[in-house]
Amino acid sequence: MNRRYYLCTNIAVIDMKRASLIPLLFAFISCAPAMYNLSTSKDIPSSLLSEKEILVLTPSDGISDGAIVSGSGSKLASKVYYYLNTKDCEVVLDEDHNTIKKIDESELQKYDYVVVPAIVSWEDNATAWSGKPDKLVFSIEIYDKDKKKVASGNIDAKSTNTTIVENDPSELIDKPLSEFINKLF
Repeated sequence: MNRRYYLCTNIAVIDMKRASLIPLLFAFISCAPAMYNLSTSKDIPSSLLSEKEILVLTPSDGISDGAIVSGSGSKLASKVYYYLNTKDCEVVLDEDHNTIKKIDESELQKYDYVVVPAIVSWEDNATAWSGKPDKLVFSIEIYDKDKKKVASGNIDAKSTNTTIVENDPSELIDKPLSEFINKLF
């Protein structure tokens, strides 16, 4: 009888150890880095934006499942502004324009470069429930004061398929954006 009790308690201890690993595994998976692909124009001059005056435009909001995601354009523009502000340059955020075509010529002459981000795709999924990852595709084009495109980058990012916390496509911006901006300095 003692032997059976001993076996049962050992099995229970092993099952408890396995059961305690499951939440740990989910926590690890939900914190796993997102996957992204960054493609840039081939001819980005080194130190392109160093010590320059830069204007950052605010893109139109993205669309997810046919609905406009209010504030998504501002989130992207704010992050571009933030990362540029950590570098050796002067940055101004323009919240009124989303394309260089609408900016007055006299205004353009105040800046060396204009950074134009654009949201191509903003897919916010209930990943914790569906297993479908969030996806974000955005581009960044850089123009000189004569409206000539001098550099560009395209970023295609997606979250992990498994998470236990609610997430948002805006969480996919930081890492690839930082990598792209580092290429410009």
